[in-house]
Amino acid sequence: MKNKIYISFAFLSINLFFSCKNDNEFYEVGFQPTVLLKPVADSLVILDKNNPSMLVGFEYFSKRPYIDYNLLLAVDPALTTERKVISAGVGEKYFLTHFVLDSLMNTMHFKLGEQGDIYWKVEAKNSEFSSTDEVRRLKVQRFK
Repeated sequence: MKNKIYISFAFLSINLFFSCKNDNEFYEVGFQPTVLLKPVADSLVILDKNNPSMLVGFEYFSKRPYIDYNLLLAVDPALTTERKVISAGVGEKYFLTHFVLDSLMNTMHFKLGEQGDIYWKVEAKNSEFSSTDEVRRLKVQRFK
């Protein structure tokens, strides 16, 4: 009987030892940079007043999942002038309707029908998890 207990204990110990070698992606990745995907730099978006519910998508990626992001929009590359901060949640995509984007441009003092440059990036709410170095320009033409 003692031999069966020792053999069972040895078998379970060996299995436990080898099963713990799997990487757990959530806890193992640590700090990871976030990369901007879409829209590409210098894209042009012409807002359509006949279809204000059309979406403009902002996509980004990090190897670390479940990071809570803010979408930052401003009229200068330093993201300081007329800066808007939008909570983008934990997904890797965030969408703004043409209507919302036009309203944001209005608060940034762009005139009706004017084409202006908006600079954007995403920022992790907890900077210990991720950061983004790139800032992209998006050309947007307001409703006429």
